[in-house]
Amino acid sequence: MGPKIETSKIYEQTKKFAISEEITGIFFPCYFLLDGFYLKSLLFIFRITQIILEIFGTIQAKLNSRKTFIATAYGTEER
Repeated sequence: MGPKIETSKIYEQTKKFAISEEITGIFFPCYFLLDGFYLKSLLFIFRITQIILEIFGTIQAKLNSRKTFIATAYGTEER
């Protein structure tokens, strides 16, 4: 089961990288037209958003695992 988790993590990282590369390709012409300011701002926002989503995903996974543990613990105590 370990390799499946690593494979999905690698897949997610690759997908995020591909999305950021695609966004860079879309806004790259703006870099020359606007002296790079807007492109740098947009890329910064996209990078920060990606980091925030990863943090929330990690927190949600930890909370879900705790809920499962608590539900299991309470379920065994009641029996």
